[in-house]
Amino acid sequence: MRALSVLLLSCCLAGCAASPEGSSLWSRTSELGQRVMGATDSGPHDSSAADQALYAQAEQLLDQPRIDPLTRFLEQHAAQHANDRSYQRILRERNSRCRAIGTRYARYSPTAENLTLLRSGYQRSCPDQVNAFAQRVATNPVALAPPVATAEPSALSARQRRLTNTCYLLFTIKNYQQALPSCIETAERGDAKAQHHLASILQVNDEPEQAFHWASRSAAQLHAPGQLLLAQLYQQGQGASVDTAKALTLIEQAAQSGLAAAQYQAGMAYLDGNGTAADPVKAQRWLELAAGQDHLPAQLQLADLHFNDPGAEQASARQWLRRAASQGSATAQYRLGASYMDGIGGAPDYTEAYIWLSQALLNGESRAEPRVQSLAGQLTPEQIHVARQRIDASLSGRLP
Repeated sequence: MRALSVLLLSCCLAGCAASPEGSSLWSRTSELGQRVMGATDSGPHDSSAADQALYAQAEQLLDQPRIDPLTRFLEQHAAQHANDRSYQRILRERNSRCRAIGTRYARYSPTAENLTLLRSGYQRSCPDQVNAFAQRVATNPVALAPPVATAEPSALSARQRRLTNTCYLLFTIKNYQQALPSCIETAERGDAKAQHHLASILQVNDEPEQAFHWASRSAAQLHAPGQLLLAQLYQQGQGASVDTAKALTLIEQAAQSGLAAAQYQAGMAYLDGNGTAADPVKAQRWLELAAGQDHLPAQLQLADLHFNDPGAEQASARQWLRRAASQGSATAQYRLGASYMDGIGGAPDYTEAYIWLSQALLNGESRAEPRVQSLAGQLTPEQIHVARQRIDASLSGRLP
């Protein structure tokens, strides 16, 4: 690594240059459209303007993921266009998407709660799938029983512990669709962490109503990531109407529990006046709490705030950039080096500028290259030697 870093730097100075599940059903390229319609159906050639408009509308519907718009199209055109190719394409696609929903819900426990979720999202478009799940609920003797309290980890069976661990692990490595079955069962057992994971996966799968449901369940148990996810759903109007004030309340609850991502979001809400009146003092307090936990976006945001401060606080910008840069952030390394080179936030220091800009360049920040080349011509051989020792030590895992 040490030899590689020197080689790369020398070259520079010499002038060298999820929805994951079901997405195959829902996304439609022109090639897939031709396979569905037949090789000769690239469009409604020699057809009326009405046929062309119907074809264009069908193309737009196939490029969006929701099911109900397909059903509305079918209802509107059933009387006059039921035999048209565009109508039949939409019919096949709507039925295909409903089958995918049925397959997904086959993995859910047949409970009244899950039936309510299925009905709320798909009763209009997929009544067959809803009725099939309702039959499972009707034949499940415990479907209408009240939920039991979550068992303590020590009381879980070996199978339940295995499912819990599988949910946690696969979610952590972002293998969302394989995590889904184990997260469903663990969430239904009342595990707040699994409920958050399930809500996150459902959000990725473009099922906002169900994501909102499970995030609400997680947040109700005061699970900070669940509170933060529920806040984001309120902010985006996913599964519920937009409510930025309620979102901020949830964010602050999660932030007060010490979740750095929530502290950052709280800081940004007060900085931008999102869900509340802008309050720079509160914004800075929350951002500092997040940055103190080495939350990179918070550290970079604090640097921005301090660089814009005309007073003595401007010097704090370099401190936050140094913490972020020492974690390997190429953006922070570049901005820190540029501040030393340009004398922003303190006196110029070309050796420090060379060190941080070189690290940024080695981390892929191409903007640093002309600055490094310029600095190389301004430093003495001794200064470059010392700087390269610092760079080499950093690449070996020691803080510069």
